[in-house]
Amino acid sequence: MAKVTNKLDAKSKAELVAQRAKAALHPDYKEVTVEMTDGTKLAMRSTYKNNYLKLDIDPKTHPAWTKEANYVNTKATEVSKFNSKFKGLSFGATKKAEATA
Repeated sequence: MAKVTNKLDAKSKAELVAQRAKAALHPDYKEVTVEMTDGTKLAMRSTYKNNYLKLDIDPKTHPAWTKEANYVNTKATEVSKFNSKFKGLSFGATKKAEATA
């Protein structure tokens, strides 16, 4: 019976060591007050080092989330740049088209 007690003791010691190691590795998970750009405050849980976090960008105002961004049609811009750069250049396609017309 002494052997069983020793095994349990060894197992409980291993569990205790594992718990201590886990506690040493993981940061504190605490409540943090988050202030949005419009002034509203939210209470969240986080591993952030301070108890207060003020956001510069948030989903209420940033164009990536509000879909109010002015997206430039890059394809049309590239085509117009190409056409303006090579407008005087002819590859012979216009001559053939004029000959058949």
